[in-house]
Amino acid sequence: MCYSYILIPVFNKHNISCKKNQYYYENRQEVINKYYSGNKQLCKNFINPSFFKNADKIYTKNDFEKKIKQEIKDLQDFIYDLEEYENFNLKAVESCSKKKTKNYKGTMLYNLYAFLENEVLKEAISFYKKETKKKVIVKMFDGFICEEDKKFNINKLSDFMSDMFNNKIKYIYKPIKNNNDIIKPVPKDFTHDIRRIKANYYIRKLQENYIDIFDMSDGTFSKIICLFYSNNFIFQNEEIYIYYKNNSTLTNFIKNLNLINHI
Repeated sequence: MCYSYILIPVFNKHNISCKKNQYYYENRQEVINKYYSGNKQLCKNFINPSFFKNADKIYTKNDFEKKIKQEIKDLQDFIYDLEEYENFNLKAVESCSKKKTKNYKGTMLYNLYAFLENEVLKEAISFYKKETKKKVIVKMFDGFICEEDKKFNINKLSDFMSDMFNNKIKYIYKPIKNNNDIIKPVPKDFTHDIRRIKANYYIRKLQENYIDIFDMSDGTFSKIICLFYSNNFIFQNEEIYIYYKNNSTLTNFIKNLNLINHI
């Protein structure tokens, strides 16, 4: 999903000029050819991170990038103190405080973007469900995996979303392939063991951090708690925790971990 596409309605709502972003969204390949010698990745490497950077630290190499930078800065500056975006601002301050950075405006715009992207996706999925009476298989950042269905018209989805968000939106099919063969549908009787999936995740995280799960010493237990629940404890170091804030957190963690039974 193009970042400009999500944020253009915000530009328009507040009468902030976004001619270059609009042009990029509607003529992306032309921009890539003209300013990046046909290299799509170079273009993405500039566009995508720039929206969420401190605008003063966006370094430009051509006239297109200079104008995009100015539009991004104008948007960041304008919405930063608006009351309607206060929640996104507060989250940005909290996030920057934890990371010890001062990219408040870029982080706030990222929070707003993530919220809007999620809203767009929810509306698109809801449209598919209403048309087909089916659930999507997998949700993605900018789309979803679903069954083909004659009742679902992707052009109708594009028109519906364009009207809703007051911006031209076009959805496309991307068949999932493997070795040039379309992957067969998941059998309807397919089941999965969520406990095993969780156990594999925990085991991998422990191995990445060189923690031996068979060592049941207090030191190892403390390291595990530090790895998975550091926000719920105050640590003097990785091996000494002072207290935990939520009694149920530790109980549920131990109950759900149950690693050894799944090895």
